[in-house]
Amino acid sequence: MCDLCACQQPSTPLKFALNASGSNHPELEKVLTHYSASPSDSLKLRAAVFLIENMPYYFSYSGEELEKIKEAMRWMKKDNEHIPDSIIQAANDFSTQSLRKVYDAQVITADYLIRHIDQCFRITIVSSTEHLCTSGGKFNCDL
Repeated sequence: MCDLCACQQPSTPLKFALNASGSNHPELEKVLTHYSASPSDSLKLRAAVFLIENMPYYFSYSGEELEKIKEAMRWMKKDNEHIPDSIIQAANDFSTQSLRKVYDAQVITADYLIRHIDQCFRITIVSSTEHLCTSGGKFNCDL
């Protein structure tokens, strides 16, 4: 268990999310541990906690029927006028009820989450810097 979880007694939503992650629990713990290591990452830690707390409510679908729909989409991109009847039938018969839900908390990797949190913070910093450089202030930036 990460230091954040052991020392700070995480909020109930965080505990719920970590429990809901099942065997993926260690991946989410890695994210919390990663951002707990440095005080300068406190805002990234808050972002990670927010994302993890909300993961139990988000999912994607998986299943053979979905693959048929994806195939239909590929056909439509290639040739919208000559879509095979089998593809059209699969699209007409499509229902999410036959698909398996894949919950984010159970599959997302630590590397993926860390990479995307870091990227969001880099984009925010660059956007803020660009704003300072173009807002008529005294800064002269070479971006």
